[in-house]
Amino acid sequence: KKLTILGSGGVRNSLDIVKGLALGAKSMGVAGTILASLMSKNGLENTLALVQQWQEEVKMLYTLLGKRTTAEIRTAELVLDPILVNWCQQRGIK
Repeated sequence: KKLTILGSGGVRNSLDIVKGLALGAKSMGVAGTILASLMSKNGLENTLALVQQWQEEVKMLYTLLGKRTTAEIRTAELVLDPILVNWCQQRGIK
């Protein structure tokens, strides 16, 4: 069986969403940010605006990366922090 990866935890903006998808997540969870937005003044109105903003930003990020679909985003070249690369290498993670 193939493992399904879901990205969640610490997703604060549209860039975090695209990063998670590029790393192989099938979908991204954004509950913390959405709930915080809902709890603010004008919560529902602000949250709807936030989601619309993120949708537009994700489209722009896809365009900047030259990708049209989430499947294509997964083929984007990744630039990883050397500390992360070292951590993975020491543990045999490829």
